[in-house]
Amino acid sequence: MNCYRTSNRPLYNKYKSYWKLFLKPFETLEAFNYHKVHLFKEWKTEKGIINYLLGVDVELFNTYHYVHELRRLLKENQIEKFNHKLFSIHLSDVCPKLRPVIRTLRRLATFIENTMTYSNLTNGPLEGINNKIKLIKRVSFGYRNYDNLRNRIIITSRLFASTTKKEIKKLKVA
Repeated sequence: MNCYRTSNRPLYNKYKSYWKLFLKPFETLEAFNYHKVHLFKEWKTEKGIINYLLGVDVELFNTYHYVHELRRLLKENQIEKFNHKLFSIHLSDVCPKLRPVIRTLRRLATFIENTMTYSNLTNGPLEGINNKIKLIKRVSFGYRNYDNLRNRIIITSRLFASTTKKEIKKLKVA
């Protein structure tokens, strides 16, 4: 976008005004309701604006296409297609700011696959325990002895189960 700042100022203004449309998924862009748009001489839809701005720069078109395709595949939990698309991207086709992101996603592909496979697992319980620990530390104004703080956390989090079992008294049958 900044390369058009001096060479093509009207195009730069269009990119600067409509940058938020690039962040929206292509499926959610309005395609039927035409309205008068700032900086354009004709009536356009949101998809029309994006198609016009993407038609100017091939690198931006490739970047937009790859990012939204990867986002869609992640949303639909299509692991094989996601990995195929991720590893088929040529780094020379996308903008320089996206290259380290793609390299990182490639490096962490197995972890992403595990996340998509085991989507029912969450770190919610662990975050709850951490929140309780922070609450105990804040309310208690600091424990002098670490063992006392540890014991308090274990007791309140119910991480400790007592070893003594209640005995059930049996009625004696004569």
